[in-house]
Amino acid sequence: MTNPGKPAAYRYVSDGSMAGALNRDAVARANLPVAGSVLGLVGFGVGFYASFDSNRASLPYHRGEVVRIALVWGLACSAIWLAAGVVALVVARAANRQRMRRLFPTGSVTEVRLEQDALVLTRPGGTRTIPYGRIRGVRAYEHTRWIVARERPIVEVLPAGLLPPDALDLIEARSRGVVPVSTPSPPTASARQVAVPENWARHVAWMTLTRNLRRPRFWVRLGLGLLVSAPIALVAGPAWLALAPAVALLSVTFGYVHTLRAMAEAAPPGSLISTEAHDDRLITRNPRWSRLIPFDHIRGIDVHGDLVFLEMTTAPPLLVMARELVPDDLIERHRASRSGSG
Repeated sequence: MTNPGKPAAYRYVSDGSMAGALNRDAVARANLPVAGSVLGLVGFGVGFYASFDSNRASLPYHRGEVVRIALVWGLACSAIWLAAGVVALVVARAANRQRMRRLFPTGSVTEVRLEQDALVLTRPGGTRTIPYGRIRGVRAYEHTRWIVARERPIVEVLPAGLLPPDALDLIEARSRGVVPVSTPSPPTASARQVAVPENWARHVAWMTLTRNLRRPRFWVRLGLGLLVSAPIALVAGPAWLALAPAVALLSVTFGYVHTLRAMAEAAPPGSLISTEAHDDRLITRNPRWSRLIPFDHIRGIDVHGDLVFLEMTTAPPLLVMARELVPDDLIERHRASRSGSG
């Protein structure tokens, strides 16, 4: 960090993806399976207890009937609570989309300045100054960063790749009353950009499929499946030996279809995909979202023709990128570290 007298400024040109980015992070934070299970159990408990308590006087004479009625009411209340949760989720997603479209209109420029005593957000709708002392913290998610201010229920949402780690560290330090000796310098990066060709999604899905078929992990799982199927086949018939290959085929087909659909939605033909390579991170952008990829989160790099597979220590575990978008020094750095550790 350098130049303590001049505030660092970071700019983001909106591509219309912030609405989807916020909703994906909000859903991940809510952990829908756990939230749905809790809602269902609480609703069931409330309905069961209310019905059981109201019919307590009939319990000595009609025990089975009282329990059956309580079970029905528990299931009904559970369904009502789950339906209410779904409605709340739909309303929240719509509200998030509306707010992000208002704050980040497509083509607009958002600027974040780290002043001496405050963080300044400048958007098309105006400028907001947040003193560091009023910032409770910064929450980092996969696609967005949330700046939580005290005495304000609505957080300030920024794209994940806008503020580098040293800027986030400065905000956290100043929010705790620690005055750093310097401020982050404005980011510098080398940018790359490619246009998505026709049949790109099909090509990526096929290359991902062939890569998975060449990996030992697939054949080890298939072998374990055959070992499990063999005792069953001895008892129930040889047709059970086809169970493991059928499951493997189903898994491969599902993976191909999932990759094809995801790539078609994220990068339709004719759209632009770009990357910015910084000293410690890679920022990639497509029509749907922008993603921050810290170099220390990359576990492995595999180059297959015109594609690069990044094995991550965080979710999602695998990212696929065009070879033109990945800097050569990143690949060489990983190869050098792998050979050095070996």
